[in-house]
Amino acid sequence: MSLLDEGWNVLLYPEGTRSLDGSLGAFKSGAARLCLEVGVPAVPVGLYGTHAVIPRGRRLPVRSRTRVCVRFGQPIAPEAGETSHGLRDRMRRRVSELSADWILAR
Repeated sequence: MSLLDEGWNVLLYPEGTRSLDGSLGAFKSGAARLCLEVGVPAVPVGLYGTHAVIPRGRRLPVRSRTRVCVRFGQPIAPEAGETSHGLRDRMRRRVSELSADWILAR
């Protein structure tokens, strides 16, 4: 029995790493494959400012005046016949839209 079968939420970072400047990188397909295989939706999450608080290469946070913002999007359910690459691309577009929404709201 998996954590998802037990009702747990699982947090995955589809980029696989942190960017140097906080920009959104290419998504890998593992999170999308998991959603397709298990039949669960993905909840897109936009994290902003974390590159200054936990820079790439650091394991622990550093002092920073940068404000961190977290935005949650609507769940993205896998569609019938969708490939992992198709779902991955929809997930990335939604996270990118969350980012644009946050920048416009500033």
